Amino acid sequence: MSSAVTLGVTGIVVSGIAGPAVSSWFNRRGDQQRFARDQLQRRRDDLRAIFDEGAALLGAGETNLRLAHEAASQGVGELVAVREWAGRVHLLGQRLLLRLSEDDPVVVAYEAVRGALIAVGETYGDDVRYQPAVASFENKRGDFLDKARTSLTRTDTT
Repeated sequence: MSSAVTLGVTGIVVSGIAGPAVSSWFNRRGDQQRFARDQLQRRRDDLRAIFDEGAALLGAGETNLRLAHEAASQGVGELVAVREWAGRVHLLGQRLLLRLSEDDPVVVAYEAVRGALIAVGETYGDDVRYQPAVASFENKRGDFLDKARTSLTRTDTT
């Protein structure tokens, strides 16, 4: 076989078989990396939406706590709006647990906020214990928001 034929066959093999195989491998690798980045971005967006909802729910906390405290002080039963709000606070905790582990700092901070809410609920009608309990709730709410913010700014949220 002449060197021209050998060179021609080698060129055909490289351009017809090896070239497309290498190109396909690089394309597949790039697709996998894009998919992983897209999944991570979707997860961050999902967490951001939950954290936003948590901030809004807990932001309304002091108002709802005050309404419940005033109702208890006046001998009125539990307000429906406050009960619904408390239920949404609980459900948000469950949604967090679906996405984050039980020992994640955000989940731990959220559970501390829920515990503070329960403690405030135990002081309804007692003006002496009510204000310190609300202050504790506010501190724990701030801690939750700080942990959520930190979680969103981490490069890897797993």
